[in-house]
Amino acid sequence: MTSNGTRRLSRVALIAAYVGVALVVNCTISWWPPQKVLGIEMPPGLLLVGAIFVMRDYTQQIIGSWVIPFTLLAAVLTYYFVGEDVGIASGAAFAVSETIDWLVFKLTKRDLKDRILISSLIAVPFDGLIFLGKMGWIDWQHFWTEELFWVHFALKMIASVLMWVWLDHRSRNRNLTVPAE
Repeated sequence: MTSNGTRRLSRVALIAAYVGVALVVNCTISWWPPQKVLGIEMPPGLLLVGAIFVMRDYTQQIIGSWVIPFTLLAAVLTYYFVGEDVGIASGAAFAVSETIDWLVFKLTKRDLKDRILISSLIAVPFDGLIFLGKMGWIDWQHFWTEELFWVHFALKMIASVLMWVWLDHRSRNRNLTVPAE
């Protein structure tokens, strides 16, 4: 296979993984009944939600603005396969957080690891408010005291920080030279 063919196949695999992760996470949120996790009643799938943000950021780094149609595809697939409520909540949250994410990626000229962290810090609260609010899981007037909002925020930020650490470690290791023997 040629270099272009391999690169194209890698992009297709990454896109499929991103859309698949979004669909699987939304399925787990919808299909698994809420459980007490860390003393807070929540859908267990919420523990996986940070994976969507990280996958989207990584995919956007590779395919640029073309991530937007695939984000819409993930929302449409969620609507049809998971259900109307989760599909609409997820689609609305995707639309707002993706717009913020896209702006951060376009306006900042920083490394991928920094853009992931910056976009997460800005977009995650909006994503959480929209998704959890549309699902009826938080009280809009008191969201600052809602444990579920903060767990949602923390889980996405943990995923973003872990990705930042991994990318930082990777970039530092690339800069190391191995002495000749």
